[in-house]
Amino acid sequence: MDFWQEEWAYRRGIEILACRFGLASNRPELLPLLPFPLDVPSLLTDFYQVVEIPWPEEKADAYIFIQEAPEMSPQWTRENNN
Repeated sequence: MDFWQEEWAYRRGIEILACRFGLASNRPELLPLLPFPLDVPSLLTDFYQVVEIPWPEEKADAYIFIQEAPEMSPQWTRENNN
């Protein structure tokens, strides 16, 4: 778990419905401030709250890494560990 601590010093866990997310960043201002208002205009949306949880280590359903790197162009990757 050293990778998480060295490369992604700012971490937060959230839960929406029963899905656990780990959010990590190299800058604290890139992470959302919780609680934030949920103004969901669709009646098809099943959730009404986002719950802050402890960092989920390897127990998350998904991890989102947000990095500020001015020398790089925007990019994204998706990995499937199933």
